[in-house]
Amino acid sequence: MTGEAEREKSPPKLPASLTVTEAMAATELSEKAIRRRIERGQLRKLTGRDGRIRVARADLEAVGLVPTEGGTLRRSFGGFDPFG
Repeated sequence: MTGEAEREKSPPKLPASLTVTEAMAATELSEKAIRRRIERGQLRKLTGRDGRIRVARADLEAVGLVPTEGGTLRRSFGGFDPFG
């Protein structure tokens, strides 16, 4: 596999923390869904120096919303494989 094809296949590197808008783009969830997960405690609320609400990439990885650094998606579908 060429380097270019490999780059296209691997997910983009995410920063250590993301704004709600960035988390929306990375997870394909709505703003409301991200904010509700923060309210329920599934995602930690971080406040950036600019005052914007951010979430940790590690939290998004832990709940399976984005692939881990190794490229593995931990999302569980109860035995159903939506990709196969």
